[in-house]
This record gives sequence, structure tokens and C-alpha cells, in this order.
Amino acid sequence: MPEDVPVPEGLPMLPLPLPSSEPIVLPPPKAPPAVAEADEMTLLSPSALGRGDGRDWAVVLGVAAIAELMLVWAAACVGLWRRRLAWTRAVRSGG
Repeated sequence: MPEDVPVPEGLPMLPLPLPSSEPIVLPPPKAPPAVAEADEMTLLSPSALGRGDGRDWAVVLGVAAIAELMLVWAAACVGLWRRRLAWTRAVRSGG
């Protein structure tokens, strides 16, 4: 540990990392896919393992967007209908 390196007062001296003498072994470039046991759950169904086009997510996203738009449209229609009923009642009551 070099003692000539100035250290600000109040800070502890940290040991420098020593290089190891053993060679570094890297993992293989592409690890084989892990196979789930029979009693384990997987995130993919066996029928979907061969598909890789990505269109399924586009369909799900499209259906979700259309369903959300339909819900917002229905809520707006109900809100306008309630305002129209309230206005009609106010006109009929003479107010």
C-alpha cells in the first residue's frame, strides 16, 4: 500500500484491489436454453415456442387500445346523457 498518496483527512484508507494470478474464464457466448422440469411452470406454452414473428403482441396491444377507446367513448356518452337529462328536468321545472 503506497503511503505517499495524499488522503483527505477524515477518510479511511481503502485497500487497492490486487490482481488475481488465476486466468479469467468467460462464459460461453450463447448459453443453451434452460429446459423446465415437468413439475415447473414456464412463461411460454409449448405451442408458442416456435413462433417468433411478434405479431401476437401487436394484436393484444391493438385490442387493448380499442377496448380503452370504447370505454372512454361510453363514459363520455353517459356523461352527456346525464347532463341532457338534468337540463331537460331544469327546463320542465321552470328553473
